[in-house]
Amino acid sequence: AMFLDPALESLLRGKLRISEIAYAPAGGSSHEFIEFVNVSDSGIELEGVRLVDGAPADEFTFAKKTLGAGQRIVVAADRAALLAAHGPSVADHIAGQWGGGKLSNGGENITVLDKDGNLVIAFNYDDGNGWPGRADGKGSTLEIIDPAADPADPGNWRSSSEYGGTPGSAGAGPAATILINEILAHTDVPVLDTIELHNPAAQSVDISHWYLTDSSDNWKKFQIPAGTSIPAVGYVTFDEKDFNPNGLWNPAAGNRGPNDFTFSSQGDSAWLVQADAAGQLQRFIDKASFGASVNGVSFGRHSNSRQEVFFTAQSEPTLGKANSGPQAGPVVISEIMYHPEPGGMEWIELQNISEGEVPLFNAVEPANTWRVSGVGFTFPPGLTLEKRGMVILVSGDPDAFRLKHGIEEEVLIFGPFSGTLQDSGERIDLELPDNPDLGTTRSPYVLVDSVRYNDKAPWPAEGDGYGYTIVRSNVDRFGT
Repeated sequence: AMFLDPALESLLRGKLRISEIAYAPAGGSSHEFIEFVNVSDSGIELEGVRLVDGAPADEFTFAKKTLGAGQRIVVAADRAALLAAHGPSVADHIAGQWGGGKLSNGGENITVLDKDGNLVIAFNYDDGNGWPGRADGKGSTLEIIDPAADPADPGNWRSSSEYGGTPGSAGAGPAATILINEILAHTDVPVLDTIELHNPAAQSVDISHWYLTDSSDNWKKFQIPAGTSIPAVGYVTFDEKDFNPNGLWNPAAGNRGPNDFTFSSQGDSAWLVQADAAGQLQRFIDKASFGASVNGVSFGRHSNSRQEVFFTAQSEPTLGKANSGPQAGPVVISEIMYHPEPGGMEWIELQNISEGEVPLFNAVEPANTWRVSGVGFTFPPGLTLEKRGMVILVSGDPDAFRLKHGIEEEVLIFGPFSGTLQDSGERIDLELPDNPDLGTTRSPYVLVDSVRYNDKAPWPAEGDGYGYTIVRSNVDRFGT
């Protein structure tokens, strides 16, 4: 056993950092590696520095080596295997290989000591708890975002975009050269599930041999045919005739193949992965995830005023051209009191922005009613919201709230809701129950509206405990 005095910090601490970890590579444990980087502005001497992982067999001691400012160096599980996987250009960046052990796929502590036994680096990586998931056997490595920042912070790591990682050099990071721009997932024949790709660049991009998939367990489901390009600022679509050739839409179909797929109407994900003509995976290009949808409603990419990207229900499908924009309504979250003054109630106002009444239940299974996630509220059965009507959900007694604020009887007030609104911000979802699954009374819930508010700029500061609500300035626009 080794006992370290935290006070005995090495002069290398803060200069030598770990920048990439391949703990569960797709090629097996022989392809494991740990990459180091010098984040200082001058060379550092590595002789005698020891890498200590979970098992004694993993220990590695550096020979005499000066690592220049910004330079990277790799310790491998198997030098020959790493060269075979990444090519001879990596050879000059490999310091050597550790002694026969392997990194834990479930996460473990990594400790680095200098030649005198003083602490250089110590932190735990993980395969959960906020750590990037694609590094856990899905083809990526763990890649640090800011090598000079805290290595123990899972938010400071990402899954490498490059398949297998980039030992000895910095990864390019996320760079969606081609975007998954729109997906139609809930369809009935003759309409088919469809995915749209968009090229935002000013020049054509060849996507021959790339893959589309709905599964992180199989990146090679549908290979895009040779000779496929997307023109500058253009679009291309693929539907079930491409990625589900043996589906029910095809009367002559045989048995469904292992790579055939459809998108689930109850929510799914899609990935676009670059590959070469031989089918070798090269780079993860883009991913889109979406929730349940009602029949005929597509999901599309949308950037809000802060350039945060959402994949959200669209006002109408526009496959093969620019997105129509997010769907608004028929009911929206219009006002939120998330941080009242002491003794006050939290509350949420909902508003019917449509031109007709909105039943807040499913017509096929009326017992399945609308709900507001985030505060744990489900509407009572049989409720219909009148045209341009409002409903208020409160954290306390509805009658007391009505009396205090002088609210007319026509305005519906319900409460108390079981949850609380976080003062530091959270996401509130308004959801409706779609038609029940075949043969059941269970309804998948579909997102109608969502607001992810915050107590930091550019959100209004007055809403954070000063007696004010935050109000949606345009009920017909995207909520967050």
